[in-house]
Amino acid sequence: MARDKQTEINITFDEDLIENYYIPEYPRFEICYYIENEKGNIEFSDCDSWIIEERNSMIEEIKDGYIENVIIHELDEEFPIVKVVLEYVEDSRNGGQEIQVLYDIYN
Repeated sequence: MARDKQTEINITFDEDLIENYYIPEYPRFEICYYIENEKGNIEFSDCDSWIIEERNSMIEEIKDGYIENVIIHELDEEFPIVKVVLEYVEDSRNGGQEIQVLYDIYN
């Protein structure tokens, strides 16, 4: 059936309805940085991410002192980095799987 050219097409879209739907992210490696807060508790501060295809690049950056440079850059901050963990993250809903602790001033 042919549509009349005069017919208006009215699209109703409520983006709030899709807000809670999960969109998977690319699997990635994360280097997570932790600080000791004012109460003495260790808490997540920030992270750097590399998608799986960037694995070799991440390895080279680690070998070239990337993490040391980040830690040194943060030494003068009120809450410097006290722990760095390499994680594999399949999706954000499930969090990361710890691969290795790369730096920990308490161990």
